[in-house]
Amino acid sequence: MGFSFIKAGKHVCSATITALFTRQVPTLTRYLEHKSGDRCLAEDLVQESLLRLVVQLRQGLVDNVDGYLHRTACNLLVDHLRQRTRQRTESCEHGVLEQFVDPTPGPHLLAAGAQRDALLAKIIDQLPARTGEVLRLKRLEGFSHIAVAQQLNISPSCVQKHLVKALWLIPRYLRKAGLATDCL
Repeated sequence: MGFSFIKAGKHVCSATITALFTRQVPTLTRYLEHKSGDRCLAEDLVQESLLRLVVQLRQGLVDNVDGYLHRTACNLLVDHLRQRTRQRTESCEHGVLEQFVDPTPGPHLLAAGAQRDALLAKIIDQLPARTGEVLRLKRLEGFSHIAVAQQLNISPSCVQKHLVKALWLIPRYLRKAGLATDCL
């Protein structure tokens, strides 16, 4: 059954498409599935090929329907495989990409840190002198309670009381300045 007569007219009847579908689709689908290893992809490519064939038939541009359908399907498969190759990402072992990460903070983080440090220094300056010194030694310089107590010649329980006082006053200073209490 040949379809070369279709070129003469631009009318494509549904019987012609049905006959073509029944005759070509199973064979072409198996072929594309064999080449791609993917049944769903093969079915999608056959459907796209048939759609393109119908468009070309309506314009009267196809002499060999079987050849056009097969060539279009193969071209679509090649295009798909090329695209998949370009988009492929390779997995790598955990930690391999860490060598490419710059551990230094970016300019926006540096600026935010500088603003935070300036704000903290301003707040510490507003605290009572001994409370500010305890907070600076404990939280900023990392001294232990005992080391702070020895440095300032006070008891460890007094260090604890100054820290509680500082942590109670800081949110109030922040609210007074119109800032959120979680910005430190």
